[in-house]
Amino acid sequence: MIKRYQAVIVFACFFQVSTSLAIDPGEFDSKKLATDLAECGGLFSAMGKVLENLGHANAAQTYQDTARGAYLSAAFLNHITGNIPNWENALNWSENLNEVNKTYWLGLIEMFTPTVDKVFPDTFMKELEFCTDLNPIQTELVNQMREWIYSQE
Repeated sequence: MIKRYQAVIVFACFFQVSTSLAIDPGEFDSKKLATDLAECGGLFSAMGKVLENLGHANAAQTYQDTARGAYLSAAFLNHITGNIPNWENALNWSENLNEVNKTYWLGLIEMFTPTVDKVFPDTFMKELEFCTDLNPIQTELVNQMREWIYSQE
């Protein structure tokens, strides 16, 4: 159970980073980007769980929705680039990586002691900033995935 004093990291949910990222297929490693997106899904999901435990239902839902978008965009990227051509396998890969990273962050949060660990909040904030910076790419991939899904009917 996440202890109440560990809520010191909750301020991160209000941390916003505005950035504009353009996707140029020739300038990025799609496997790395898909991995980053799936792992960010785990971080967002962990943050949602913390907020849920603290009674912040709406903020928790926002993070859970962002987490779902992150792992689905990772699966879609792997699928359309041919990294994992089978859609079901791409979904499974992404979901598994998402869950592993969620468990990783929840474990760190559970063990976090503010009087002892001075590095964790900085590490968490850097990772959250990195993941937030990927939001424009994630949003674009989710939009493309929706178009792809609806075109299959």
